[in-house]
Amino acid sequence: LEKDPYGGSNQQPEIFQTLTEGGIQVRWNTAATRFSHVKLIVIDQQVAMIMNLNLTYSALTKNRELAVITTDPAQVDHASRIFENDWQGKDGTIPGPLTLSPDTSRATILGLIDSAQKTLDIYAEVITDKQFVAAVKAAIGRGVRVRIVMTESYGQDLLGEPVGELVRYGAALHTLASPYIHAKLLLVDSTRAFIGSQNYTATSMDQNREVGVTITGPSNIERLQRVFEKDFAMGIPAGVGSARLIAATPEP
Repeated sequence: LEKDPYGGSNQQPEIFQTLTEGGIQVRWNTAATRFSHVKLIVIDQQVAMIMNLNLTYSALTKNRELAVITTDPAQVDHASRIFENDWQGKDGTIPGPLTLSPDTSRATILGLIDSAQKTLDIYAEVITDKQFVAAVKAAIGRGVRVRIVMTESYGQDLLGEPVGELVRYGAALHTLASPYIHAKLLLVDSTRAFIGSQNYTATSMDQNREVGVTITGPSNIERLQRVFEKDFAMGIPAGVGSARLIAATPEP
């Protein structure tokens, strides 16, 4: 468990006690220098669930969330080793096919963006990392169509945040209030998809404990594409009702 999650009231000590009293072994995760943001379940050393959803009522019933269920032996083995490493409180890198913060997230995520040739579809809860923004801008510059779906909270101004720079550079940003976009997805050229707990922030990629996976299976990619197209179509294009703001913002 993460001992002190970011934002909101902290019920983790109570959860820790409840689980322990129920006969479940629980330890605080010390693998991260900031937050243990990982969402990972390993079943019988044969199945791994790599998710971006928290185990909360909203995540399971209201949000847009994504998860990968894998039986690939190498991925399951890596997931098992990640958990065992953190269970024992060990330091050091954990090599394997999954994408892990703080080990490999930055290189994997930026590498996927750099590999895009035609399209890049992004679900995001937050985008602040400078290298991430620069990589997406470079993709737009070489002719890649970039679309982003996010939720704009009440009183929030996404056009005034780093993602607004991407909009002014040519990305299409659509905002959706319901379902709340907690998903984290990079869908590259409709052939490769990255799903994980990683937000597109420096803290998430470089300091947290996070786990993600890249998938290529055509049926799963097609399903992700369908869901993204639905949400993008339902979303409100950034800039609607904000023409003055856009006009007053200097070009990058």
